[in-house]
Amino acid sequence: MDWSVLAPDKTSPVPLYHQLAEAIRERVRSGTLPPGEQLPPERELAERVGISRMTARQALAELTRDGALEVRHGVGTFVAAPKLTYDALHLLGFTEATLQHGDAARSRVLEQA
Repeated sequence: MDWSVLAPDKTSPVPLYHQLAEAIRERVRSGTLPPGEQLPPERELAERVGISRMTARQALAELTRDGALEVRHGVGTFVAAPKLTYDALHLLGFTEATLQHGDAARSRVLEQA
């Protein structure tokens, strides 16, 4: 991915870290950055988008707090898998919940009596 396209607008009143966080968040939502995708290290990301390392760190921290990214210490920062949420007032069965998340429910006979 060309990370330079995420460069924040330095003339905008919106903080640079927030602009970067929103740009990454939008790429996660659109699927451009799929779950499990590794992001560049803070220093490299900062260089590619033309901001300080601390600003990049702040953007990544915001996304990690929000659950969009996960940090694996000693390994890197990755796009987090979407969290399954349940509404207690509108419970769904397994098949309905699976279909709602875009998967297909399947069954397989393991042993026939």
